[in-house]
Amino acid sequence: MKYLYEANGVWVYEITVRGASGMAIVVRTPNEKADILQIKCQNGMLLCRAFDKDVMERIDFPVAIFSAIDCEAMLAKKPLYVSPKAVELGANLEMTGEQLFLLFA
Repeated sequence: MKYLYEANGVWVYEITVRGASGMAIVVRTPNEKADILQIKCQNGMLLCRAFDKDVMERIDFPVAIFSAIDCEAMLAKKPLYVSPKAVELGANLEMTGEQLFLLFA
């Protein structure tokens, strides 16, 4: 991950995996007990479990939700949930975040 900038408790990074790129947004909660994580790719998003799957389904966009403490862990882990739109692209619960990142790129 390449650090780009921070403003008001929001950190933005560029992520590159095997030539595919995306943006990571990390929001530090006020009590600093957890970060809210989002990795935005061109054709989908990897999100922490702070995001509601029902809301993501209504957005009708490829999404995978993870239980992860940081973006590196998100890329290494398997998701808890993949949206129907993500499944249409070939996503499944056995893929790692890195595999989903490449699929969504």
